[in-house]
Amino acid sequence: MKNKKIRKWSLLVLAAAVLTAVIFTACSKKKTGQEESQSQESKESNQVSELLLQGMSYAKEEDYDQAIETFLKCIELDKTSAKAYFELASAYMAVEEYELAGEALENGYAATQNEKLKEAWINCLETVSGIYMEQEDYELAIDWLNKYIEQAGESTETLLSLSTAYSMMDEYELAVQTLERADSENEAVRQALMEAKLRYGELCYDEGESEKAVAILKEVLEMNPNAIEAYSLLVSTYMESGKLGDAKALVEQGLDKFLTKDAAVDGEKLEVFLNVASGYYAELDDMDACLAFWEKAVAVQPDNKTYREELAGYRSMAADNAYAKGDELLDRGDVNGASAHYRQAFALSPDNFEPGIISMDKGTYCLNRDGSFKLGWHEDEVGGRYYFSSEPGPSYAAALTGWQQLDGAFYCFEDDGLMMVDDTTPDGRYVGLDGKLAEGNPFEDEEPDETEEPDDDETEAPDDETTASWEQETDEATQPSKEGSQPSAAYSGSLKLNADAVQEARSAGGSVSLKREELFFGGDEQITMADVYDCLNQYGVKTEWLSEHEPYELKMGEMKIWILPGDTWTEKGLIVKDAASYGEAVRKKKLPEEVQFVVEFPGTESETLDLDKIRRINNK
Repeated sequence: MKNKKIRKWSLLVLAAAVLTAVIFTACSKKKTGQEESQSQESKESNQVSELLLQGMSYAKEEDYDQAIETFLKCIELDKTSAKAYFELASAYMAVEEYELAGEALENGYAATQNEKLKEAWINCLETVSGIYMEQEDYELAIDWLNKYIEQAGESTETLLSLSTAYSMMDEYELAVQTLERADSENEAVRQALMEAKLRYGELCYDEGESEKAVAILKEVLEMNPNAIEAYSLLVSTYMESGKLGDAKALVEQGLDKFLTKDAAVDGEKLEVFLNVASGYYAELDDMDACLAFWEKAVAVQPDNKTYREELAGYRSMAADNAYAKGDELLDRGDVNGASAHYRQAFALSPDNFEPGIISMDKGTYCLNRDGSFKLGWHEDEVGGRYYFSSEPGPSYAAALTGWQQLDGAFYCFEDDGLMMVDDTTPDGRYVGLDGKLAEGNPFEDEEPDETEEPDDDETEAPDDETTASWEQETDEATQPSKEGSQPSAAYSGSLKLNADAVQEARSAGGSVSLKREELFFGGDEQITMADVYDCLNQYGVKTEWLSEHEPYELKMGEMKIWILPGDTWTEKGLIVKDAASYGEAVRKKKLPEEVQFVVEFPGTESETLDLDKIRRINNK
């Protein structure tokens, strides 16, 4: 019995040993497969670790190209290596490859779902958008800010940055829409929204969208009734769209609000508003209102140099307008109306004008320093004397002309009112150095020009008897002859104008001095002014005398010609019958050989001289 029990136990032990061996063998085989797999993984892990360390070493040495290449190999071996994605993004950031840095973090998070990678990605979006804002690359900044908002959500700070970027791109509508998503109770948001709307309204005004501009700018004024820039833009918009009534109300409201000593308003913005208001009054041609508010501006800020300059400018402009109106009225014969405007001009801006002689179509006048008309005797800066009428009527304040009896003596005044002195008058009489009619003519004994044969009825000067009878008829003042504008019968027809010389003078511009043989060819050895006139007149271009007294002046089309006979030639001593024959005698008198001519093309008139035509006529 005992042996049976021993044998049974031995069998159990043997069976257990065999089972144990089998189990051990199986386990040994399984362990060997696992160890081989773990060994391969360990080998790859070690390789990734080594590459990571190598890449980080490259990055530390700032060899970012090698670092990037190494980290990319890491990711190729292990797409779940969060560390490799992070280090790759850092290397891309170092070389400013921001797009690639963002992609690395985005792809890493997608592959690993590592929350730290997502956090790094969001930080990257925020950092890069800030970099682009600093670099003023607002287009890219907008793109990165929108990506940031997608991942991190909206915040006041982010929306403010995004609206700034839109504004810098002139996308004011988007800036407004962005800020309207932000906290309206935030003061920074409120100020930014008001500024964005102001700029949006300005943009609409610039693009001609007046109705939209008005609506937006009114919103700005609802947000801030003291927004002076909105006033300026709204007034301009009203004026542009023809709503002058609305513009007027806003101008007056703005002036009452901002043009006070207590108004807390930016100086530059106030200046802009005042200029807009000036433009409004200028549009209405209301210079008085414009002057009034600039005077008020100076009174409010007397030390403001800009305001003083603006006031001086408008006073000068108003003075110029008043003076021009005075000229217009004087030309129409309204002396009293002209006087009022001249006085206003001198009062507004006395430095703009000089007192003295003014010449009009209806006569010559003289202004005092206060703009009033000079009456009686006047001596100009070069000693010329005039007498201005004090008699009421159409000639009031005008310079007297012709023969006049003044202060018991007779004087002869030229057409422009200048008193003749020490000269023979157009009717052959003589006035002395004091301008008074003399009883004799000191030139009467001079021999007449050899080419002149006086008629039997010519008189050299008035004797005492004729002077006495003539003095009774002084009201019939003799006027100079205007015959100079008609062709003279004495013209020989052989004097020709040198078209080449005229062409050179025109090209040179200004005034050109020429000798007789340079400006003309042909003609007699000695020519007369009548020869010159008829020579010019033969070419079919309007020719006229501008002055028949020294310096003698002719005009042919747009060309002016002065005749300068020189000091040895004089018109004094000519024996004439009357004023009409006086001018003819001057024109017929031979010019000296050294006579000079001055040709001028003012350049303000269209060309009327056909030089080719002159050449054709010369060649006939």
